Amino acid sequence: MNKLQQAAIDISLEGHNLLLLGSAGTGKSFVVNEIAKQLKARGKTVQITCSTGIACNVYKENACTIHKFTGISDGRYGPTEIVDVLKNNQKYNINKVDTVILDECSMISEQVFNTILQVFQMKDPSAVFGGVQIIFCGDFFQLPPVANTSYGDTGKYCFQSKYFKSVFPHRESFTKAINEISHGKSSQESEQFILELSRPLTLQEGSRSVKLFSRNDYVDDNNRKCLINFPGTIFEFRSTDTGRAKDLAKLTAPRLLWIKKSCPVILLRNLSKTLVHGLSGYVSEVDDSGPVIIFPSVNLVTRIPKVKFTVYSQELNKDIAVRGKYPLKLGFGITIHKAQRMTLTSVEVDCRDIFKAGQLAVAMSRATASSGLRVINFHPRYIIPPTVCYGVHERAFPSHNSRY
Repeated sequence: MNKLQQAAIDISLEGHNLLLLGSAGTGKSFVVNEIAKQLKARGKTVQITCSTGIACNVYKENACTIHKFTGISDGRYGPTEIVDVLKNNQKYNINKVDTVILDECSMISEQVFNTILQVFQMKDPSAVFGGVQIIFCGDFFQLPPVANTSYGDTGKYCFQSKYFKSVFPHRESFTKAINEISHGKSSQESEQFILELSRPLTLQEGSRSVKLFSRNDYVDDNNRKCLINFPGTIFEFRSTDTGRAKDLAKLTAPRLLWIKKSCPVILLRNLSKTLVHGLSGYVSEVDDSGPVIIFPSVNLVTRIPKVKFTVYSQELNKDIAVRGKYPLKLGFGITIHKAQRMTLTSVEVDCRDIFKAGQLAVAMSRATASSGLRVINFHPRYIIPPTVCYGVHERAFPSHNSRY
């Protein structure tokens, strides 16, 4: 496996969209099979699709055409019609899939691309491709899309869609800046580019940006302020604590939980294979039995039980502090560490006190595009070179949300 093939696999394992291009015989199918294998080993649900049925025969996996998988059939329904069609005819299988790989993408037309985009948006309208990781594979110098005048498909390439850049946005200045800072260096052009990202974001009504910070105290301060300004009644839940105060202070789970209906929250404990630490959601209902949370990314609404957070003493061979509480915290802002692997359409990075190599690159690369990224309190000192330990570089992989 060469460096480019490994880079494609690494980017995919980070959960980011990828456009994998190459001529015949360059090993694209090998890389796709390896990506699918390694993602599945990490518990991801992966579906390999192709633009034609013949192309599916290359794969050992249960591959099918993108038309069959999404329920768009032969393309007779355009982007404006497909949602209504599928709502009345539940053929699409997108709700439980994490990653969709589409091979022979050169034969996907602009109209078909726009149509399948609409299908995936049904899973989560707020996220690009509904929050599903998309990997396109092919060679645009090979067979082009076939026009179908009966259905109004002119046969334009998928990359001619106005939405294509939102799916694979990282390029030029954005990519250059993230590549440079991930290696602990930056050009004057990249620093100027980052400084220009300090402008306010333009948000759609009802949407919000997630704020990323280097430290938990900045996160907590931001969350308190945001909750106060958030509409609705505050519900307070106090933990049940046993143990000394100095031992309880070692717990990362706060003693008090304040929430409001519809406010964002983050899960602090693995509750199942689906409900995992770091999963983000919104408060649906609150009553004496606790909060009910909507988790859009896993299509689940559930009541959260109380759990125990403990401090264990090896010397005494027992728990010396126990805190019982709902494993939730406010999610208006989170630490950069907690944001790892997230893909966000609107994000604000506060650079104050960034202290570790790679933090700034990881934070910036959470955004799906520079248009949805704001960076404040930036200074070149926050571009920290990777350290060297026993001859091995400790580096932060730039983990771009989408790469060519």
